[in-house]
Amino acid sequence: MWVLLLAFVGLIIVSAAGLALLECPPALGAFVRDWVYFCGFFVGAEELLDREEPLGIWWVPILAGVIRMLLHAVLLGVVVFKLLVPQKLFVFRKRFFVRRNGKGEWELLIRLYNATAAELVDLSFEAFVRTPTLADARPADPSAPTPQHSLKVVPFVSNARITLDTKKDWPISIKHVPYSLPIALEPGDVCGSGSDVLLRRIQGHSITPMGMTGNKGEAFLVVIARGRVPSLGSEFVDTHWFQLSGEAPAREYEFGDFHDVMVQPGSTPRRAGGRSEDWEGWKEFDEARPVNAPKSTRQMIFGYGSLVDVGRLSEFLTEHGLALGDYRYVTITGWRRSWSVAMDNREIVPDYKYYIDRATGTHPDVYVAFLNIERVRKTDMPAGAPPPEVAGVLFDIDESVLAILDRRERNYCRCDITDQFPGIEGRVWVYLGSSEAEERYRVGLMERSVVIDSAYKQAVESAYRTADIVYTVDQDPRLREMDLQRIDT
Repeated sequence: MWVLLLAFVGLIIVSAAGLALLECPPALGAFVRDWVYFCGFFVGAEELLDREEPLGIWWVPILAGVIRMLLHAVLLGVVVFKLLVPQKLFVFRKRFFVRRNGKGEWELLIRLYNATAAELVDLSFEAFVRTPTLADARPADPSAPTPQHSLKVVPFVSNARITLDTKKDWPISIKHVPYSLPIALEPGDVCGSGSDVLLRRIQGHSITPMGMTGNKGEAFLVVIARGRVPSLGSEFVDTHWFQLSGEAPAREYEFGDFHDVMVQPGSTPRRAGGRSEDWEGWKEFDEARPVNAPKSTRQMIFGYGSLVDVGRLSEFLTEHGLALGDYRYVTITGWRRSWSVAMDNREIVPDYKYYIDRATGTHPDVYVAFLNIERVRKTDMPAGAPPPEVAGVLFDIDESVLAILDRRERNYCRCDITDQFPGIEGRVWVYLGSSEAEERYRVGLMERSVVIDSAYKQAVESAYRTADIVYTVDQDPRLREMDLQRIDT
């Protein structure tokens, strides 16, 4: 508001100086006298200023009158706009919630309220995930020529539309009455358990910025609210941006639930009852209520790659003083397997592994790809095509086995996919590619430096033949196999 006021005063000063110059004053004192007079004229105080001589140019008073009328119209418009149309119609809770709903399914929950005294009607919402990413501008066939001077990698921002809960509506919004906007998540969007939980994706869309330099930008969830203001006879559009990436303190989401606000019913139209400050729960609007994770006595892992080799898995657990529990082979529908995560073989990490080229004995500067599975939506499938399936092994575990596997699967995060196994008692986990590992794969693919360890690939295929279950995998044509030897650090 102060900026607008200063701009208005500046317009008066400049306009008055221009009119004073038109009078062609013979001396500086005469110019200052005319300038002060016109400034007073623009604010309606010309009668308070003593002017003995009439203006020298007959049309200057007419021009001054037009300018004064325009200045007053601008001032009135600014005041009305600031008083009746606030810059932000809604107050959004600073962080949205990631929580389980009444059915035990993960969802996002955005909390907001009408911050104005105006009644808002016909509200509708849209949401988008904006993620900086890269597009490979080179042909998929590595042998195809690349035009000279063309960009190999093109940065852009992906805008993925998010499906909102269409059952929710908000026909009338009045002052300070809170509203909850739920966004359903898909299996695999959230990984981890207990206090170590991470939002991995939103409805399958990546929230990890991707770039070839250190400054990759940040990912955001953008909420757009539309509606009408009957008292002004106008429509409005309001937006809010939630940061999804970056260090933990910068991410504008948290795991928990909201405090209920006990709104008092109003006795007059367009108003709730009492003062909002007195409503129970109002002061806790920005606070989170912790939610305990559901407990289950039985836990299982679904393996779809090297874990299918139950013989090798049993040996691995025995080395750590543990034993493999009961297992069986199962198939999940609506998922596909692909080579889509990778480790950076250029880095040697303690207590992990790296690879050398068997043919040369050198340490190649490559990314090494591993298997991953991802959810496939019906909207992404060709019309009439059957949903893809992934066969694998389902085996029982305890907390000790879970801790060992968490350390082993460093390129993955553990996600709850219990709802993919109806009728099974207990919780089912799966290791899905971490955001960092998926980014390494995409960068390596664009650099043409990502490879598959041929021994790893053959071991997985052999395990599936031994188990007598179907093995299918999507493989990008830019991927090549390499005979590597694993070195544990």
